[in-house]
Amino acid sequence: MPMRQALLSIPTFPDAVPERCVESACTLAQLLTAGLTVQLAQLDSDRARWPVVLGAFGLDFPQLMQEMVVKSEANAAATARMLPGLIQRKLGWRTFGAA
Repeated sequence: MPMRQALLSIPTFPDAVPERCVESACTLAQLLTAGLTVQLAQLDSDRARWPVVLGAFGLDFPQLMQEMVVKSEANAAATARMLPGLIQRKLGWRTFGAA
């Protein structure tokens, strides 16, 4: 029997992914009899990884970027709290772990 695995990559910026999108991915995995791996990415607070900005003299880029990082972190945390219950409810899986 072939092993099937579905990858769900969830962005955390600019908005959190609606719960119904994750439910749809769970349903798809169930229909395909596949496992489901969730990748929950968020913006990095390390300033060395931020893009170089030229010509943005009127903007406080570090403050703007930090606000986006905070929003991304909040969205990631909310999604991470929602995932275990949703996956157990939709797929009946009793174990859920973070890598």
